[in-house]
Amino acid sequence: MNFSFLAQEGQLAGLKPVYYGCQRALESATPILLNALPPNRQLTPAKENEFRSWAVYFRILHSFKLLVQQKENTDGSFVYPDHDPLPLQVDEHGFAPLQK
Repeated sequence: MNFSFLAQEGQLAGLKPVYYGCQRALESATPILLNALPPNRQLTPAKENEFRSWAVYFRILHSFKLLVQQKENTDGSFVYPDHDPLPLQVDEHGFAPLQK
């Protein structure tokens, strides 16, 4: 996924990027807590282990990214609560010729 292209297309539709980073940022911006089992489900021990391992991977994997966009002319004071954003634009100067 080319997130910088997606952000540019969003700007054409009246959206502005407010956060780009790892998927674990969803946990900082929602009331969902991954350190507790879902209270509304009866999980078998195997499903409980599966949930816990999924939650660990959700936090540590850096391969899945998240782009949050906001409508233009809405609350300008909104700041996405995660503190580890990544740059949307890539600096191509440090790439080898094959990487370009």
